[in-house]
Amino acid sequence: MKLPSLWPAVFFAGGILLSGKLAGFGHGAPIWFVITPALVLLPAFLFLHYNLIRTAALFGACVWLSLGFAASKLESTAVPRNLVSTMIDSGKLDSSVPLRWRGRLRTDPLRLPWGTRYEIELDQVESSGGTTPVSGGLRLTLYQEEAKPSFPPPARAGDRVEAFVRAVTIHNFGNPGMFDNRSFLARQGIHVQATLRNAQLLTVDASAHLSIADRLARARGNLLASLDDLLGYAPAEAALARAMLLGDRSFVEQDRIVEFQRTGVYHVLVLAGLHVGALVFFFVWAGRRLHLALLPRTILTLTALAAYAGVVQDRPPILRAALMAAIFLFARLLYRRMDLLNVVSLAALGILAARPSEITDASFLLSISAAAIIAALGVPWLAISSDPYRKGLSRLTDVARDVSFAPRVIQFRMEVRAAAKWFSARLPAPIAGETSALAVVPLRSILILWELVVVSTVLQLGMLPLLAFYFHRVTLAGPLANIPAVLLTGLIVPLGFLTLALSLVSRTLAIALAKPLALLLTMLDRTVHWFSRWQGTSYRIPGPPLLLIGAFFIFAIALSAGMKRRSRAWQCIGASLVFATAIVIATHPFAPQVQGKYLEVTVLDVGQGDSIFISFPGGQTMMVDGGGELGNFRGGGMHAGLDTGEDVVSPTYGAAALKRLMWWR
Repeated sequence: MKLPSLWPAVFFAGGILLSGKLAGFGHGAPIWFVITPALVLLPAFLFLHYNLIRTAALFGACVWLSLGFAASKLESTAVPRNLVSTMIDSGKLDSSVPLRWRGRLRTDPLRLPWGTRYEIELDQVESSGGTTPVSGGLRLTLYQEEAKPSFPPPARAGDRVEAFVRAVTIHNFGNPGMFDNRSFLARQGIHVQATLRNAQLLTVDASAHLSIADRLARARGNLLASLDDLLGYAPAEAALARAMLLGDRSFVEQDRIVEFQRTGVYHVLVLAGLHVGALVFFFVWAGRRLHLALLPRTILTLTALAAYAGVVQDRPPILRAALMAAIFLFARLLYRRMDLLNVVSLAALGILAARPSEITDASFLLSISAAAIIAALGVPWLAISSDPYRKGLSRLTDVARDVSFAPRVIQFRMEVRAAAKWFSARLPAPIAGETSALAVVPLRSILILWELVVVSTVLQLGMLPLLAFYFHRVTLAGPLANIPAVLLTGLIVPLGFLTLALSLVSRTLAIALAKPLALLLTMLDRTVHWFSRWQGTSYRIPGPPLLLIGAFFIFAIALSAGMKRRSRAWQCIGASLVFATAIVIATHPFAPQVQGKYLEVTVLDVGQGDSIFISFPGGQTMMVDGGGELGNFRGGGMHAGLDTGEDVVSPTYGAAALKRLMWWR
């Protein structure tokens, strides 16, 4: 079986989804969640023993389905009873008054354009009724006012702190199509948030006992400080470096973020597979240049990945990408060639087994889908088009190797050698002997560029349904804009970490490397800005129906099967269906979900402010007020709050399949 992990991952995910549909089933009986998969496994082994493969496979699918169901139920029963958000929701803690919250700092205080952020691992809270043990995370923000600056006490990760604040649970807007911010932050360990009105309301007790996580968090704080020091003369580039290297997007201006989103290259600001891939490639390349054997080279790369995952922010996407890279590296260590789709499936299975709730996380779905679509469509396409020729350029002068290639590649090698011989006769003698190398380098560069075009096109095409569903945006410039963005990111990430590593040894050497790093960041910024000025290449779109998304991926699977089997008919049919479905998603020719015969008035939840949507008989629509201003602005005009129109109002209209409003007041 070429993909032994694919179907277990699919059925395991199906069991998790089934658990969500049957939320009330089996409540209070967790022992059956463990017993049921074992009971189903017995007949599977029995049928396999008697060589009834299809029947055994059916029972095996039921085993994975029940395992997914059990994992989801067990995760829901494993929530601590003293979780702070649960205690507030149940009324055991009063969130309307300030309380004394105690715990340990998870990270170094994060400097923001508008103040300072603290993330505290809570262990107790003191109220008028006494001290109560609690668990969970508190995100605490101290806003700095330029007229009356407040200086917080010095603190580092691992220090015990006490804050006298009014903590509240994370607010989710109650409109259709809204992002589940509460669950998103809960997966990061943040369950309540508060504003620190004055720095004197926070006390710090330095800790003498630091865990490994505390030391890694302090290392991250030191690296952020080093970036600010090395790139202090270029604040815009420093903001990009903080985002691309360490996951802190606090200093990236909102207008710049919008440009990255419109061009389809926002993923370079979100630490994920691209950054992990750049690091893996760099360490594998460095290990080969140092003539390291496979085992020490793999250990070096895995150690670097573990350290990277330990110090960065946005850890879930990094952990997913690092897990995929580790599976691939371990397979190479065992001299096994793993199908990329198998690697993705195995990583998804491991992640869902550890945390089944990830299946509803947009970040997880986008990460897994991006890797899967490259494995399903990009890799087979490259195997058909450029891979044979790229391999054919190796050891070009060795004629005896020609017989190991396909006839078309043999012809290609002969033509390249003939061209090199023709140039050799016309070039000066000192370089005439290097014509083979001179011919290989540009051809290999062209093939690499082609691979980037293929991967970028496949990625943008494959991510179209999910991006339209979650973010209601179509980006037509993405395939082109991603080519320079990916190339520059592949240089920025290893160079950036090399610069940070040198800063621990010599500030002079680090400054010397920081200059080309700033130049690459400037090139990335200007390239994205140039693509963002293309008119009509990015527009908002309502989210497509789930059935249409499912059809798209079914057609993509059919196309992938046709490419792997080298079936022209399957390729043509699959490609036609995929592109036709993509066009329907990108144009969304569906009617708005409004009551066309009646007057419909919807008051949107926008927090502090008003926003009213009105649908008139006949299909006319009108919006009264847009829900307020653009968040709060502190720290030189940096965005410190929600963009109400972009983040709250627009997703609601996207969920209602509205492309435009007739009137606006």
